[in-house]
Amino acid sequence: LTEEERFYQTLDLRGKTVYDIGSYEGIFSLFAARAVGPTGHLIVCEPNPESLRRTSTNLLLNNFDCHPVVKNVALGEEPGELKMFYPLREPARATLDATLAEAYRRHGESLATCTVEVATLDTLVAGGLPVPDFVKIDTEGFELNVLKGGMKTLAAFGPELFMELHGSSPENWRSNRAAIHALLELLGYETLNMNRQPVVAETQHVSHLYCKKHTQATP
Repeated sequence: LTEEERFYQTLDLRGKTVYDIGSYEGIFSLFAARAVGPTGHLIVCEPNPESLRRTSTNLLLNNFDCHPVVKNVALGEEPGELKMFYPLREPARATLDATLAEAYRRHGESLATCTVEVATLDTLVAGGLPVPDFVKIDTEGFELNVLKGGMKTLAAFGPELFMELHGSSPENWRSNRAAIHALLELLGYETLNMNRQPVVAETQHVSHLYCKKHTQATP
């Protein structure tokens, strides 16, 4: 098992509402659909039409009791439309971050593009989808945008977050990481690694962040 897969196995998601933001083929979606059980909910947001088709097929074949909701939409800072870029040989790295797409090109990769709908976490929740308890984010450089579009939800309900960090260069990665750290700190979150150890330095290189609201001490 990978370190990420071992982390997933430590989660107790029974009866909870899980959002999978950026599903690709649905590996985490399959895990979450089974983990939440018949009393839980799974909301999947995947903007790439081919990846959405694969995720939907995989979920349908397994006939989960939680009846997942699968939406062909990206999450970002504000609703609208954006251009998505993805390497022809590896659509898993589809991104809305033009800087990251340019880095792909500099490395000689051929890119395809498509226009995708963008919503925000706040608008989805305000529109009637269940409030998240756990949000997984894998958006190839668009993590900060997803968080900014969900600030009301994060502030009001404090779902746990698990995100993979990306950047077009080491400097861009550090900048993205620092901005994410600052935003989460503002919202009252602590940032941990996959072993649930605190990640203190904003530039400390970790591949994933597990984030949860600071616990309040009992008076």
